Amino acid sequence: MTCTFRIHVVLISVLRFRVQSVPASPVTLRKGLTLSPRINRKTYIISSNHPSMEKGLDASPPGSPPVYRRQTSREENVFSRLTSQLASSIPMSTSRKPGKITNYNFPKRGRARLQCTNIVEGHSKAVLALHATDDYLFTASKDRTVVVWDLRGMRESQVFGNFPNSVVAVKYDPQNNLLFSVSSCYIKVWDIRSSKAIRTLNSQGNSTSWSSQSTNFESTNLTINAIALSENSLYTAVCDRVRVWDLRKFSVVGKLLGGHQAAIMCLAVSPTDTGEDVVVTGSKDHYIKIFNVGAEPGLVVTPATLEPPHYDGIQCLALRGETLFSGSRDYVIKKWNLDSHELVTSVNAAHRDWVTDLCCSQ
Repeated sequence: MTCTFRIHVVLISVLRFRVQSVPASPVTLRKGLTLSPRINRKTYIISSNHPSMEKGLDASPPGSPPVYRRQTSREENVFSRLTSQLASSIPMSTSRKPGKITNYNFPKRGRARLQCTNIVEGHSKAVLALHATDDYLFTASKDRTVVVWDLRGMRESQVFGNFPNSVVAVKYDPQNNLLFSVSSCYIKVWDIRSSKAIRTLNSQGNSTSWSSQSTNFESTNLTINAIALSENSLYTAVCDRVRVWDLRKFSVVGKLLGGHQAAIMCLAVSPTDTGEDVVVTGSKDHYIKIFNVGAEPGLVVTPATLEPPHYDGIQCLALRGETLFSGSRDYVIKKWNLDSHELVTSVNAAHRDWVTDLCCSQ
C-alpha cells in the first residue's frame, strides 16, 4: 500500500485531524489556559569558549509549563525506546516498488487558484516533511526513508534509507548538493551526486565521517526537533536551545540560549545584506523569538519576543522577506512584520485542529 500526497505552491497550512469531535471555535478552550511565565531579556554570547556560556550550557534547561506535563508525552523516555534500535541499521525493504509521479486528470474546479496537477506516490507510510527546488522534490516519511524525485523527468530518482526511526525533517543545500535528513537524535548528510552519506551529526554537537560513524549513540542524546539552513550555517533545535553549525567544517560554533521556557519545535532563517542571519524560533511555551546571529561566532545577540503570543505551542513558521507566518496548536495562523516586530493580522480558528505546517510561494 502506498501513501499519496499533493503539493501546492502558495501559502499552505496543513492540519492534523483527530477522530473525536472538535468544537467549532477554540475560544472556549483558551479560557482556562495560563500563559507561560515571561523571562527578562538577557545578553548571550555565541561562542563555545566563553565561560559564561559554558556555565549556562551545563545547567539543566527549565521545565516545560505545567499545562504540557502529560503522562503520555511523546518526548518522555524516547531514548529508552530508540537506543536499542540504534546499534544496527534498519535496511530498506527489498520488495519496495519504485515510486511514480502521475498526472491528476480530474476536472478543474471553476476559478479556484489552487489546482492539483500531479500526484507523487511511493512511501509506505505517512509523509512527514517536504523540501522542493525547481529540479527536485525531497520527501521524508514514517517509513524511515527519504525519496528524491526528479521534477523535470517526473520520476523517482534516489532513495535513502537505513534510518532508526521516522524521518521528521529534510533540507537541501543546492550550493553543495548536500541533503540533510533528521531522524531521532542525529542528522545524516548525503551527497546526492554519489548517493552516499558523508557525515553524521548528533544532537550533542558531535560530527563523524560516515565511514567511521556508529549509530549506537548514548542515551543522553536528545531528539532534534527542527533544522534550518543558511549559506554556511546549519541551525538545529534541541530542547529549548539552538546549535549553530559551520557547514564548511561540520562543527558547532555556538548556541542560542535563554530564549524559551520549553522545547523549540520549529525554526526559520533569513540572511541579511549585512551578513547576519535572522533566526526565528517557535516553542511550546507559546512564544516566538528572534535572534540576530553575526557572520562570526562570539558576537552578542539579544533575543526579541513577538507579542502577543499564541494560546498554545508553535508548530510551524514560514518566512518570506520581512513577513513571518506562524501556525499553532491553538488553530490560529498569525502574520507578523519582522521590521517592526508587530502583529499584522491573526486568523482565528483557521482550522479545526492544530496547524502543523506552513510554506510560502517565492
